[in-house]
Order: sequence, then C-alpha cells, then structure tokens
Amino acid sequence: MKDNQVKDELVIIAMPENVLFRGIKSTIKIKKSLGEKIYSRIKQDDNYAIALHLKEGCNFETYREKDLYTIGSLVKVEKIVDSKIACDINVEVLDRVEVKNIGQEQDYYVGKYEMAPDIEDLDKNTQNQMLEYVKALTTEISGKFIGSESYIQYIQSMKDLEQLISYLMQFILISSFEKQELLEIRSRRKKSLKFLDILIQQKENLEFQMEMNAKLTGEVNKQYREKMLREQLKAIQEELNEGNQSESKKKDYLQLINESMMPEDVKEIAREEYEKLQNQSPNSAET
Repeated sequence: MKDNQVKDELVIIAMPENVLFRGIKSTIKIKKSLGEKIYSRIKQDDNYAIALHLKEGCNFETYREKDLYTIGSLVKVEKIVDSKIACDINVEVLDRVEVKNIGQEQDYYVGKYEMAPDIEDLDKNTQNQMLEYVKALTTEISGKFIGSESYIQYIQSMKDLEQLISYLMQFILISSFEKQELLEIRSRRKKSLKFLDILIQQKENLEFQMEMNAKLTGEVNKQYREKMLREQLKAIQEELNEGNQSESKKKDYLQLINESMMPEDVKEIAREEYEKLQNQSPNSAET
C-alpha cells in the first residue's frame, strides 16, 4: 500500500530476468556505475523506487523506455551493497503499480505512476479453499525432495493466498514473460486460477522428469549388471572351452549361479548365458 508521503515520480530500476510480487523481499543487481548515479535520487525519494521488468531480447546495457514493461512494483529500498563491479539493491516489494509516463534524468529513467491494486472478486471462503489446495499441492511437490521439511513447514504456516503465491513465484521455473503475465492480472480470481494452472504444470513436469530419470537410471544399472555378469560368464566359457570337463564340474557352475546372492532377474540372465555358453562348447557338439 502506498504511503501518502511517497512521491508520484520515482527512479525506475530495470530488471532483465526477475519479476517481483507484492510482499516479498528480494535483491536487484545493477551495474555499479548506475548504482552510484541513482543512489542520491533514491535517498532523495525516501528510499522508494519502481522496479520494472525488461522485455525479452532487450539489451540491459542499451535499453530504451519502450523496452520496459509498464506494469511493475513499488519497492522500498532497504540497503544498497557495493561490490567491485555491481550493486546489490535489497528491496521490499510494497505493491503493484502502472507507470504512465517514463522520462530520462541524467543516465537513468524515472517514471510517473499510479497504484494498480487487486480487484477483490474472490470471496473469503473460496480464498481459503484455494489456499489449502495450493498448500497441499506444494507439499506434494516438495515432498519429492530430500531436506524439504522446513520449507513445507513454512508453507503450511501461511494464512494468506496472495502472500503464498508471491512467495512461491520466487522458486517456480517458468519464463520471466509468464511471470510478468501473472503480475499484470488484477483480478484475484483470475490470478489464483492462473497460478493453479502454473503449479499443476510444474508438478506434471517434475513427475515426468523424475520418471525419465528413473528409467534412465534403471537402464544404466541393467546394462552395468549385464556387463559385469558377462565378464563373470566369460570365465565360465573359458573353462567350458578347455574340453575336458566332467558333468559334475558343469553342474557346479549352475549350482553356483543358483546359490549366489544375485537378484533373481540377474540369475535368470546368468542361467540363459550359461546355457548358451554350454551349447557353444566343443563338448556339446554331436559326433
């Protein structure tokens, strides 16, 4: 929510990859030379600024005002940390804004803006139902990862749907364009449904990736076991090809396979390979 003391024209901080949602804290990285130029203006504006996402394909070094989305976030700058080549701007995201006019001041942009609050078209009961559904879905997804207990616990403690959406959007792997689309939706109902679509798609993508990884791992393990097995059976073949074995000696190999600690599927392969090798031995040929 905008304070009455916040100025109507603020510095614009462009972001090439990130989209900020209300209620979160984040870090915006910019060039040190730009940070030095906007620092005094941000201080002059009581540490408020506007964060706008840069359109896809635009050069962060040479962008123009037309390259900026006009829907962005009003942020409170909490700290600016200098490094050798960059500035880290730590911000708290206050609310969504729409920039109506962009102008240039020295080597940075400033914008005149209006607040763009959510349209309250989702009743409390439906919000609570969606909140619990998002929690359940997120818990199911997170449960697939080791060490996610504290993360799940934090998710379960949240009481506000908008807060939960903002928090989760930091971790969801979709394009910045898709995140910008979600940011621009003012209807709480439409935004919540859109977010559910995104979350369900994330779950399906994750399950597909895990299934493919499991299949690949299983195939690799199978190939490795068969390779090791064939190396062991190669020794049997060499013994069989000596041509002077007794029947009891041959039976010992089969007994060794049956009594081994190998998994049953591997034993079956071993028996098949043993039979092949036995049939290929000189003693197996008819005279």
